[in-house]
Amino acid sequence: MEQTQEYRDAVQVKRDAWVPAHGGSEQPMVDRQRRTVLYCFNPAQHRHAYIDCGTDIEMHSGYDPADAGGFTQ
Repeated sequence: MEQTQEYRDAVQVKRDAWVPAHGGSEQPMVDRQRRTVLYCFNPAQHRHAYIDCGTDIEMHSGYDPADAGGFTQ
């Protein structure tokens, strides 16, 4: 898989920041509630999550863009 420079840099230094998943190639999508979300990876926390692009809020762990979804409190 081809990785973007931003993704490689973040992983190399274990940056505590959300970067687009799948090697940096993930693209935003619109969920059923018309929120634009992006599937991201955080190298420092070594975990994936959907981030609401309009609010920068992490979606809850069971969030599925095909469902209504919700926010982490």
